[in-house]
Amino acid sequence: MKAPRTELPLLYLQPGELYFSETPVRVATVLGSCVSVTMYCARLVIGSICHILLPRCRRKACIPNCEDAFRYADCSIKAMIAWFIDKGAYPAELEVKVFGGSDILVTGPDRRNVSVGKQNIEAARQALLREGLKLHASHIGGTSGRKIIFSTQTGEVLMKRIRKTVHIEEDLCRRQALKQEY
Repeated sequence: MKAPRTELPLLYLQPGELYFSETPVRVATVLGSCVSVTMYCARLVIGSICHILLPRCRRKACIPNCEDAFRYADCSIKAMIAWFIDKGAYPAELEVKVFGGSDILVTGPDRRNVSVGKQNIEAARQALLREGLKLHASHIGGTSGRKIIFSTQTGEVLMKRIRKTVHIEEDLCRRQALKQEY
């Protein structure tokens, strides 16, 4: 006889939110140009995930109880590390993964501009570097969105790509051509 399969609770992480957990849960989020950073400590079996909207906070330093702090890469990563240290984890033992940062809003033929997705990736990378954290895995950039599910019990991240994004100008040209045919 097989043991019954138990499913962990599934929570949804909204943009600009951060989640810490000492209990086993799965956390899902959907990413376009946003970036998620996951951190996991195997020794303590605790995990954290954030959903970053923008690269940097305009304030020179994060302030306690800032309502917007988790929207930004630098503030989110600092808060995550502080929580792990508070729980007894050492930064060197954290398993860090980064996802997202797609160029989903490319609007013209000149795609060399630095998109929000690329800025978010670079800001997260710089914040992790400043904090001395090693990146264990990543799936970043491109033109497709992603749905990820993070397990706070194992640190595992399941990822599914979301259909390739249609470029805005290309879509408008197609619509105009269809109107002209009728």
